[in-house]
Order: sequence, then structure tokens, then C-alpha cells
Amino acid sequence: MGKKKNVSAPAAAGSSRTTTIDKLKTLNNQLVEEVVEHRKQIQQLRFQIDSLAADDHIRAGIESDIFGLVLSSSLSEVAAHRNAEMAVLMKKADSAAAKLDAAERQLLAVLREKDEIQREIECITEERNSSLRSLEKARKVADSGRKRKKWIYSFVAAAAVVTASVGIATAVAAFRGSTTKN
Repeated sequence: MGKKKNVSAPAAAGSSRTTTIDKLKTLNNQLVEEVVEHRKQIQQLRFQIDSLAADDHIRAGIESDIFGLVLSSSLSEVAAHRNAEMAVLMKKADSAAAKLDAAERQLLAVLREKDEIQREIECITEERNSSLRSLEKARKVADSGRKRKKWIYSFVAAAAVVTASVGIATAVAAFRGSTTKN
């Protein structure tokens, strides 16, 4: 019987081994299933993370686009305001330039008129000087030959001086009248 015990012991030991192996196989299969399940969960989590990252990337892109639009709008408003200011300043500058041109033309006209009056004064002065020379010559001739009509020559000389003075006064009055018109 001893041998039977030995035989049954290894058989019992073999059957407990088989049972243990079966249990280990079952446990291994459960672990494999859990690993597969966990891997699926990990894949799902990774997919969700990737999805969230993509959503975050999209959100960041949208925020960037919105910021760009707001900034662009603000810059457009500033540029429009600045362009309007520039247009007003350009109109003022054009108006000032037109006034300056008109004043320059007026000044040139006054200068031409002044030159004309100056020439007239010179002509009148020359005529007066010529008349005085003629009177002086006539007086000398009269003194040498005709002293009797001395008072006539004095009168003619005085008349020439008065004529010249009237001419100068007329020229000055014309000059003043033309400058007050402008």
C-alpha cells in the first residue's frame, strides 16, 4: 500500500498541480483581459487627451484670430482717424498756401506800382530841374539884357516850383490811394 500511497500522492500532487495551473491560466487570462481592458482605457484616455489638446489648439487659434480682428479693427479706426486729421491739416495747409500766394501777388503789384510812381517822381523831378535850368538861363539872359522884367521871371520860377510840387503831391496821393485799396 505504500506504493499506492506514493502513486496516489503524485497523482494527487499532479491533479493539484493541474488545478493550480488551471487557476493560474484562468488568473492569467483574467490579467490579460484586464490588461487589454486597461490598454483600451489608456487608448481612450489618450484619444481624449489628443482631442482636448486639439480643442485647446483650436481654441487658442480662435482666440488668436479674435485678438487679431480686434487689433486690426482698432488699428483701422486709428488709421481712419489719423487720415481724417491729415485731410483737415492738408486743407488748412492748402488754404494757407493760397493766402500766401495771393499776398505775394498783391505785394508784387504794390512793388510794381511803387516803381512806376518812383519813375514818375524822377520824371517830374527831372522836368522841374530842367525848368529851373531853363529859368536860370532865361534869368541870366534877362539880367544881362532885360532887367526890367525881373518880376516876371521870378513869377515863372515860382510857377515852375509850384507845378513840380503839385506833380509830386499828385504822385504821392496816387501811391497812397493804391496802397489803401489793397
